Amino acid sequence: MDAVFVELAPFRRHRLGYLDDDAYRSLQQFWLFTLYDKDEASDLTAAQRTALKRMLNREIEARRGL
Repeated sequence: MDAVFVELAPFRRHRLGYLDDDAYRSLQQFWLFTLYDKDEASDLTAAQRTALKRMLNREIEARRGL
């Protein structure tokens, strides 16, 4: 399967706060989801970022256990 992973600038700025390099490699081309539409919000709130980080960590731990 050929896929292109497009990393937008806001994602790049915040990625290290959520994912180390190994976790980021696991993410690329496999987890695709929409967080919000730009016409709905310009950015995530602090609480939303915390919740997203918690969910990503939970998913990473679950995948390590496979």
